[in-house]
Amino acid sequence: MRNKKFFAKALAFAMVMGTVGVHGAVASPVSVVKATAPTATGVEFKEGSYTVVITAENGEAYVCLQVLKDSKGEKVSGEYWYAVDAGAVTVDLSFLKATKKQYIRAYGVADSESAIVEIPAQPKTVIKYNAKTQKFVDKSKSDISDTDLAKLQYKTLYGSTWNDDLSSTSFDIANAATAGTTLVVRLKADATAHTPAGTEVKVKIAAVAKAPKVKLDFNKDAITLPKGVEIAVQDDMTAAVEPADWKEASGKLTQKELLGKAGVADTAIDTTLESGYTLFVRTKKTEKKATSNMAIVTVKATPVLKQATKGTVTNGANDKIACTFTDDDATLTVTSTDGTVWAYSLDGGRKWVTIEGTSVKLNVKKGDKFMLRALATEDTFASNTEEVENTGATTQTTPGGTTPGGTTTS
Repeated sequence: MRNKKFFAKALAFAMVMGTVGVHGAVASPVSVVKATAPTATGVEFKEGSYTVVITAENGEAYVCLQVLKDSKGEKVSGEYWYAVDAGAVTVDLSFLKATKKQYIRAYGVADSESAIVEIPAQPKTVIKYNAKTQKFVDKSKSDISDTDLAKLQYKTLYGSTWNDDLSSTSFDIANAATAGTTLVVRLKADATAHTPAGTEVKVKIAAVAKAPKVKLDFNKDAITLPKGVEIAVQDDMTAAVEPADWKEASGKLTQKELLGKAGVADTAIDTTLESGYTLFVRTKKTEKKATSNMAIVTVKATPVLKQATKGTVTNGANDKIACTFTDDDATLTVTSTDGTVWAYSLDGGRKWVTIEGTSVKLNVKKGDKFMLRALATEDTFASNTEEVENTGATTQTTPGGTTPGGTTTS
């Protein structure tokens, strides 16, 4: 039996609910939920959801949850009445002070009560993020092992679904650090030990540094890289960059210099230029900072001029300039099936003149030299330059067209 004060409270509620007559007639006694452990019939504590299920075993329409000040149950800190639905009610216990043990019991409208049920304290979740190493660490700043990370649950800051494994096999920390995010992390509940999920901790995963700036000068065949970066080159975007692919480079480089620093073999550089490639650039890792985001630059095919036969300069299989010489001049005949825009220079490459039409005659004496190249476009590099010498009439071949023309460019 409760003390008089407690009984009076229950009786008053019963009168309000209509289970006790106004003349004091008491309804037939009902057996209220009993519980001797967190999983006992009648009061069942759910560790994973931090809730308690109260079963009204004898058809009560309402049950009361009492929060007690200690394990003896002599002092009550709060009472909460809940309507029963289909014989039971689930109560969210998040209103409790979960960082320490709590005690509860339940009863119906009759003068009986359940056993006292202990609600274990939430274990403390301790986790931080080390932006330098891109690792989760504990209070001592030591890396948390994958085994221990697998015991943690996480969700995004505004997410509603808990993911059950924070280990590297389930959570891609590098992906999260690309733009940065905030996680809510907790220890998973342990049904065997009847311990609830741990305290929730916000873990901010800082975004890595922005990608370095890469400058391309198509006319001057120059790629400028900032200090402290590393590069990698792949044929296209379908191949992933492996750790061993990254090479250090910086400064203003020609394409051939850049490809050489990226580890492309000398014998493969021309082929790489002719087919195009993808350049990856990032700020390298230091003792204080992780690697930055990547800058990814698609470099389109660059013409590679060759002069296998003296006086004939080719760009691939279809485009070429055939030179015919006299002792006083040189006539350039252009074939440009693939759309190469050709130019010549008479001053060692300081000024370039675009070749218009299918041929042009140059005032170049026997023994003098001039240069040829394919011009840059708005998104492709200019070709290498080929130097041609007027060898005089003795090496002259059948001339092409004779229409002179040209536009001077710098």
